[in-house]
Amino acid sequence: MKKVIILLFIASIIFSSCSKNQDDVTLASNSATQLAVQEKSAVAASTFPGYSFCLAVPWLPQVPPGDWANTKNCGQTCAVMLSGYFNKTAVNSAQITAENTWLYGYTGNSAYNNANGYYTSTTQIQALLLQKHGLTSSILTGSTVDDILNQAYSGKPCIAHVRISGGTLVGSGGVDHWTLVVGFDGYNVITNDPGSSSGYNRAYSKAAFTASWTLGSKLYMPVSK
Repeated sequence: MKKVIILLFIASIIFSSCSKNQDDVTLASNSATQLAVQEKSAVAASTFPGYSFCLAVPWLPQVPPGDWANTKNCGQTCAVMLSGYFNKTAVNSAQITAENTWLYGYTGNSAYNNANGYYTSTTQIQALLLQKHGLTSSILTGSTVDDILNQAYSGKPCIAHVRISGGTLVGSGGVDHWTLVVGFDGYNVITNDPGSSSGYNRAYSKAAFTASWTLGSKLYMPVSK
């Protein structure tokens, strides 16, 4: 009789312990699910309140090669950064020159045969990304900057058409420029901007970025492997 009581006591301890462990697993699972839902809801609502994320895209300035007064290598440099990210390769200035060599062969335009490169259109960038780097892209026109942020959040960094002056995105004047959107922090858009020697994870308020992007007709290109 004593043996039966002892066995029943041990069994109750084991059952109690297993039940507690199962409850802990369930609570942890529910918490993780709830967190995921909250994060996705914030993105779906296109408000990103207090939310932050940043894709680990390697950064490279568009100079060197060339010089800051005459460089037109922004599109080429964005392509190099994107190839580095998706194809897991190091990035360097020699690759910008290689992009120009490729563009010369693709377009037949000898203007690409110099250190400062030449202007790139959406069609040329798309061909460069696909044919040289095996990357897929879309040419889109957005409504709000949240269109870009939703794409980046889903793992697709976006090349955006903006205006720049003195290495800073501007809402008036400036010149046409391609920058790369890689994340969002608080109420700032995070860019890997090739147009400045300090362009790594460069932050702009949503209002400042939108003003510059609007001058670029709100064009953007989500990129994926």
